[in-house]
Amino acid sequence: RAYSGIGNVHQSLGEYDKALEYHQKDLEIALSLGDQGGEGMAYRNIGSVYKALEEYNKALEYHRKDLEIALSLGNQGSVNEAYYSIGNAYQVAGKYQQAIEYYQKALVIAKYLEDQVGKEIAYSSIGNAYDFLKKYKKALEYHQKHLAIVLRLGNQDKAMAAYINPANTYQALNDYEKAKDFYKKALAIANRIGCQELKELTESKLADLNSKDVELLN
Repeated sequence: RAYSGIGNVHQSLGEYDKALEYHQKDLEIALSLGDQGGEGMAYRNIGSVYKALEEYNKALEYHRKDLEIALSLGNQGSVNEAYYSIGNAYQVAGKYQQAIEYYQKALVIAKYLEDQVGKEIAYSSIGNAYDFLKKYKKALEYHQKHLAIVLRLGNQDKAMAAYINPANTYQALNDYEKAKDFYKKALAIANRIGCQELKELTESKLADLNSKDVELLN
């Protein structure tokens, strides 16, 4: 898996041509060895690079190859990852309804596997896709499910984002009081763990909402 690791490093550096070169070498080795698991991983990595290059049709082509192998092997964890990868490719391509379809498939498997992190990611992704579609009531439904899991798992970093998502949705619905309530909860965590970036973000959001309150009074 050395080529795969090198490819991932090049991708993280934005060196996509080199990343593809090494992931293709990894794929060739997997094919020569008859290693279907390795083949699927190589397809997934290549799809990820094409997604970063905004070549979404190519990304989907490789993610579907990954899915086909995962299904043939009966590996539910890999099937889950493939569904999520396809959903994410559709999401960044602006095809939100298709993204939701695949995120829902990933969610079904995460529930079957009792994978709490997988459920958390799926709920968040579905909620964000509904936000893009301006279906805010549906977005809130999934943001609340996402928040419930994050709080149960006790991850403070993720809890900040989980509070910010419904806050953004309530703001889009012009329900400023509920939005402020969620931003304040996110700010409390940011202060507690010393996350300056999110502290500044939530303070800015709250200032904006307070100015809207003033406008409504005038």
